[in-house]
Amino acid sequence: MKNKINLIIVAFLLGELTIMLPKVIMSSLFVGASLLLFMNFDEWEHNRFVGGTKE
Repeated sequence: MKNKINLIIVAFLLGELTIMLPKVIMSSLFVGASLLLFMNFDEWEHNRFVGGTKE
């Protein structure tokens, strides 16, 4: 009986993992792309106000 309960728990956890994995991947890609765009914008704005010099 204990083995059946353990198998049910493992099946439930694996099912939740497979459901959540695409959401985690998409959110990490979205956060990475947003961070990259913000860093590029910040560098562009810095170069615009300072005149292209970076120290």
